[in-house]
Amino acid sequence: MQLKPKVTLQQKGEEAYISLKQLIVTLRWTAPVDLDLLAFYRAKDGRAGAIYYAEKGDMNSFPFMALDEDMGVGDIGGDNEENLRITRLDDISDVLIVASIYNKPDSSFGRYDARVSLTTDAGDNVEVPLTATETGQWCVVAHIDNNSAMGAKLVNVNRVQSEQPDVSQFR
Repeated sequence: MQLKPKVTLQQKGEEAYISLKQLIVTLRWTAPVDLDLLAFYRAKDGRAGAIYYAEKGDMNSFPFMALDEDMGVGDIGGDNEENLRITRLDDISDVLIVASIYNKPDSSFGRYDARVSLTTDAGDNVEVPLTATETGQWCVVAHIDNNSAMGAKLVNVNRVQSEQPDVSQFR
């Protein structure tokens, strides 16, 4: 697969339409911190749930999302990468792509070199850097809004919060 030129959503509120087929969402960082990639989703029929290090999901059955491994455990720096594969969005209305800082709730996401990239099976590549400077355990990095007839769009959110995100806050 040849990747198309990367689109970077630098500012909150910037958006890009993405393919509805298979997606790979990747959280990358090198700083010595334990970050985690999570996805909070809501189906078109109202079901909701989360994919995270303890509930890794399944690419072959609903919600058709799976997380690979938990990296950076113990605040290990280096080429850390966590990947979430989404094999189908047909039944999903919204997905929140979230990063969390394990055991450092008073830390700022913007002080680390983390970024989330989304790569489609068509070769589209969209990146959202974690730039939020507020402190907190959770950062809603991006929102995949799959409610438009034009297709799914990825929106840069970069909003830090102290409580676990809830996908219903985006409708």
